[in-house]
This record gives sequence, structure tokens and C-alpha cells, in this order.
Amino acid sequence: MKLIFGKKLNKFQAIGVAAIVLLLSSCASPYNMHSPITKETVVKPEEGIVVARIIDASGSWLPFNELTLNPENVNQSKKIKPDKLVSLTPQINGVTVFASALKAGNYALDDLSASYRRGDYSYWRFIPVSAQFGTFTVKPGEITDLGTLIYYPKPKGEMFLHSVVRLPSADLEKAINRFFPFYDFNAEKVNTWADDGKDDERFELYANIAQNPTTFGTRYKSPDNGVYFLAKLGVIVHRSSLGEWAIDAVDTNYQLNTVAENAAGDLVVGGPEGVLFIKQRGKEWQNHSFDKPVNVLKATFNQQGQLDVLIAEDLEMIVLRAQGQLDAPQWEEVNRYNHRDKWKNNDAQVTEEKTGKKKVARKKLITHVRLHEEAGKHLVSINYVSRLSDAIFSNGDVETFEYNPTTWVASEEAIETKWEVMFTSGAAKMALEKAGFWSLNWRSDYFKYDPTVKEWIEITDEVFKCGDKIVRPDFVCDVEGKKTNGDWISFNSAPWFKNDKEGIAIVTFNDTDFWTGKTKKEIKVLVTDDGGKVWLDSGNTVPKPYCKDVVSEIKDALVVSCDGATGDFYQSEDFGKTWKLVRQHANF
Repeated sequence: MKLIFGKKLNKFQAIGVAAIVLLLSSCASPYNMHSPITKETVVKPEEGIVVARIIDASGSWLPFNELTLNPENVNQSKKIKPDKLVSLTPQINGVTVFASALKAGNYALDDLSASYRRGDYSYWRFIPVSAQFGTFTVKPGEITDLGTLIYYPKPKGEMFLHSVVRLPSADLEKAINRFFPFYDFNAEKVNTWADDGKDDERFELYANIAQNPTTFGTRYKSPDNGVYFLAKLGVIVHRSSLGEWAIDAVDTNYQLNTVAENAAGDLVVGGPEGVLFIKQRGKEWQNHSFDKPVNVLKATFNQQGQLDVLIAEDLEMIVLRAQGQLDAPQWEEVNRYNHRDKWKNNDAQVTEEKTGKKKVARKKLITHVRLHEEAGKHLVSINYVSRLSDAIFSNGDVETFEYNPTTWVASEEAIETKWEVMFTSGAAKMALEKAGFWSLNWRSDYFKYDPTVKEWIEITDEVFKCGDKIVRPDFVCDVEGKKTNGDWISFNSAPWFKNDKEGIAIVTFNDTDFWTGKTKKEIKVLVTDDGGKVWLDSGNTVPKPYCKDVVSEIKDALVVSCDGATGDFYQSEDFGKTWKLVRQHANF
């Protein structure tokens, strides 16, 4: 285990460099680079195979794809270099897998890093690890399994500590067969870390990490108005409709993708690598995971109470319906989709015209799926990318279809929709408009439904200032040499409304110096009394500088999350004047 001081609490932001200076070909690399094995890899007699997985429990979007290893004699000569292992392309779930041939000898882990190039930009992050983390031996013709390495940014005041913990692999053979099926795995020839007597300490740290997530993915509002927050390592945080907080977990180290609850209180969660767990009301979690490497994208109960699960397998999305009881579901395929052929219930083939010839469109990798409603229609939106590496930097393109939730018969052609998503925020019905070509900064705009006129009203993202004071648009500025000027704001999360007119928003003002390019950021809490047409400064502050994510799904109280920094949640009963810590991140 390695703990070192890090930077101020914040979500990791990759540093983009406008141009990269390439090393001259005569300059030698400071590392011995090792690519992942392929079926063409020739493993030399003096080499073994080093296998590892990395799970990133932080909020960073940039997956680790490199491991640096120090041979035991690295300091004896400048000719002896550290060895850098490069992963397979990171999976959509952020997990990275390593398997490289390495010369026999004793080694220690030096660092985890992420290094990517996209166009003219470079993206990089680095987590150092000392030799006290442990040592291991690589033997000729054998596997050395480093297990699962979990990175976690442990909050400590206004800072955080970089923490890395290692766990043994529970399914090494399955992982080898999944990612390197060509490799002749021999379970009797597997080595691992040298025993240092600290496994109990590691498992205790792992348990504390799991119980104290610093970032959350999917949020889901249940039929009884509770809210579920899905975290890394299979963790589920729940706030009931009565404001009570609880934490639960299923047996996986992955970030769960989906959660669904029916009117009876039965709960379903799903995620990568076929993870699927069902918890019937009053009972324990039951593992119903698929015995194949599928990605469980979405679980949902339809109006008839039937459980549907949407999975991505290879380049297909398959809709499965549970038959029988939830404690022993039998799965029936009701439809399937791929980008080339669209839906199975339709026979249409998609083609493209090119130089007078018809070209069949390629299938795409499906990354996300979303079920939503608009104008009384049930819609399914499917995100896809051409290559796995594209999913690191983008959610890809999206196609939206109308579908029948009972039969799952879908429209033959994709349809255009006005809204990116529709949702409730406090007492208001809200929508996020799709960003179009002419959108300022390619930014989506918030709209709020006004029940009095039965129209969607755009929420302004501009305030007016007299000097440094935020004023109403018709205010006559009497400050000498000043006049009322507009200033753009960035919403940190959706505005929250306690009724049809009164709302609150946590926003950021960005002031960029024209000459230096440096940007000064200021966070303010704004309020509106006319449904978001005019915003004014409330004079109040957020509970912590990094706690600015309003939980829009909660209606009975104003709640903010410190997502990306800690697992803390704060609640206000007086519209942001004061804050109460209602769920606290443990200090372990």
C-alpha cells in the first residue's frame, strides 16, 4: 500500500498540449516497452507472462493504460531500464487489463500511469508507487499474476492521498480466456506477489474504500421516490423518501451501469462482464450474472411488472425478458439491434451511396442505452462508437427509436427528438435541449415546463452586472464609469425548483485574462423568483467549494453531492442559507 499527498480536491482534468515535441529517432527510450501479448507473440525461453488488472475508483475519465516495473538491479547501472507494460485498449467500464512477456527476475511496481494522444493533444496522469508496495518474481514459461490493483483518491481535509491497494485475482483463468483466448493457460504455473504478511491490512483498506465512494455514476429515482446512487466497486448508496441514508453492495469490483426497482420493492442491478444481481424485498442479493462477457446496459420493469434487461454482446444490443419468478429468471430474447441492420423485428438493411455503388454500413460498438419519454412516446436512445478507444474521449454518436415497452417492437428508422433528456428537478419538469451546430460553445440549454401557459420556457444562462454586483436586466447602473453588462454563467448541475417559480442554481463564472490565457473561476449560488428568466445572487455559499452537484431527483429537500471529491452529501431546509451534513464520508 502506498499513500502520498496529492493535489487539491477536484475531478481530474487532463492537460491538453497544443503540440507535442517528438523525440529524435537517435534518442533512446528510458523504458523497456512491453506490448500486450497476441497470438503472434513469441515468448522467449527466458521470459514469463505478467498479468494484472487496474480498477480506477476515482472520478477520472482517463483510464490507466501503463504499468512501470523496476527490476531489482535497476540502480546498479544506467544501462538497466525500468520496464513499462502497456495494456489492452481499456474497456468501456474503465478497467484495464495487462498481459505482457517479461524477462525472468525480481521486480517491484513503480507507478500507474495513463498516456494518450488524440489528434494534436496529449493526455497524461501519473500515480507513483514505492517498493514498499511489494515485490514479485517472474519465472521462465510461467504466469505472474499481480491481481487487481485498485486506485483510490482518499480525501484528507482539503487534499487527497493517492492510495493503491492490491487484491488477489478471483477469476484469473476466466480473465485469460476472455482477453487472451489463444494463450495456453496452466493453473499450476501461476506466481504472485511475495508474501509480506499484510493481506489483512489490505482487505481492511479495500473494505473502507468500498464503503466510502468519492464519485457516483447512474442516479435512479425509484417508484417510492427514493434515490439510488451507483458507485465503483459494486456499491449502492440509497436515500429513502424519508431522507434516511443507507449503503449496500453486490459482489463485484466494477462500476454498476443500471438499477431498477418495481412497485413491490424488488431491486435489480447490472454492469460489465455480465454482472446481474436481484434482491427481492426482504431477502438477500442473489447472483444471476450471465456466464459470458456481456455488458448489462439497462434493467427496467415495464407497466406489467415484467423485467427487461438490455445487454451489449459483441456488436449487438439484445433485449431479454425474464420469464418465471425473479429468484430463478429464464431469459427470452424479445428483440435485438445493431447499427448496420437496425432492429430484428424489421427486415430493412441500411446502405450508403458512394461513387454510385451501394456500401453496407458497418456494425458499431454499443456503449450506452437510455430509455425515456417525449410527447407521449416511449424512446430508446443508443450510443455507439467505431472503435473501443473512441469511448475514452466521447460517448459517440446516438440513434433514437420509438418502441413499444410491452412488445419491444421498434420503429424502422431512427427519429429526431428535440430534447437530449427530460427529467424532474425538485418540483419542476425540466428538459435539456440537444446542442446544435449553432449552439454557443456547443452547449445544451435547460428548459422548464410552465404549466400556466403549457409551454417550455428556456432558462437563461446570462446575468447582468453593475460593477461586480448582479442586478436585474432593467437596473440603471449608477456606478461612475460603469454600465449594466451581461455575463454568461455555467450551471454546475441542473437548476432546482421548490415550486413553479422559485429556483436555485449553483453556477460558475469564468473570467479569462485575454493576455495570459489564465482563467479565474468563481462559484455562486443564484436564485430566481420567475421560473429561471432572471437570476440574482443569493449571497449564500455552497457547503464546500467542491460540493456543487444538486441532486435534482430529490423533491422534498435541496441536497447537494460532493461527487468527485468525497462521498459527502449536504441538505438545506432554508433554500441554501444553511447546510447540514446528512451523509458523511468516513475518515479511515
